[in-house]
Amino acid sequence: MARCFVDAASAGHRAWLQVSWPTVEGDPIHVTYLSGDDGHIEVVTDSRADGFGPKPVTTEDCQGPKPARQGIEFTTCVKK
Repeated sequence: MARCFVDAASAGHRAWLQVSWPTVEGDPIHVTYLSGDDGHIEVVTDSRADGFGPKPVTTEDCQGPKPARQGIEFTTCVKK
């Protein structure tokens, strides 16, 4: 999934990917990746279902995607 998203985003195509990762306790953390035509990728991390940690929803503007073990890594990200 990550490779497909990175390939589409790197080619300048619009793409969308949503993944969920469990916390140590098993609560889901949802991450949504949305690529634009301009090479920027919006990354929204939703921690509201985490029963033991803070529950922020963060949004970042990222560039330089590459597939990683968990999700996608970026060369740069700036919080919005």
